[in-house]
Amino acid sequence: MLFYKIILFKSIEKIKVMRFPANWYAQGMYGKLGDVVLYRRFGKTLVRKAPGSYNKTPTGKQSVARTKFLEAIQFAQSVVANPLLKAQYEMDLEGHISAYSKAVSEYMRDRNASDRNADDAD
Repeated sequence: MLFYKIILFKSIEKIKVMRFPANWYAQGMYGKLGDVVLYRRFGKTLVRKAPGSYNKTPTGKQSVARTKFLEAIQFAQSVVANPLLKAQYEMDLEGHISAYSKAVSEYMRDRNASDRNADDAD
């Protein structure tokens, strides 16, 4: 796919780059432009404010949740990389968008259930 790059100089220190397909009028633009992000979702180009930085130290519960989610992402990536598993997940998506999202959802659900059972045993 052919891409064009537009470089916008906001100041000498900050250079903003926005990529868009050669036929952007048909496919839509995406990227960061100043403090705005253009992205595609369900075939539509959407605009939102760019996320700010997060400097706070995560709490214990946040750290645990982030670790679980990281494990879920790694699991989903392994599912998508394996054609047999991916096909199995794609057979019955039940409202999920992709096999990847279903794998993340299933991993989180199973992990939360096992954590609850471990808490009940204590």
